[in-house]
Amino acid sequence: MPSFTLDPLSPPCKRAHGVDRLKEFGKEALAQYHGKNGAPAYIGYKGNVYDVSGSSLWRHGDHQYRHHAGRDLTDALREAPHGEDMLERVVLIGTLHED
Repeated sequence: MPSFTLDPLSPPCKRAHGVDRLKEFGKEALAQYHGKNGAPAYIGYKGNVYDVSGSSLWRHGDHQYRHHAGRDLTDALREAPHGEDMLERVVLIGTLHED
């Protein structure tokens, strides 16, 4: 599957298979994808939305007991021990905008 980059500042990542157009999310809509009770786990970063549901590091929507799916983690990633290159391992599914 080819890489897809939404903008030059975003890391390359996989685009959701079979998706012709990226879905648009507001922060309120993103919050529904918290990874609990069978909901998918999505995170926001620099205006993009990524599906981290398939990652064992995001079980039940939580990562390292500090970060939670369904939120914009742009600021939190600055303090992470890894860089945004980790997003290359997950699927880009949408864009994030202000509600």
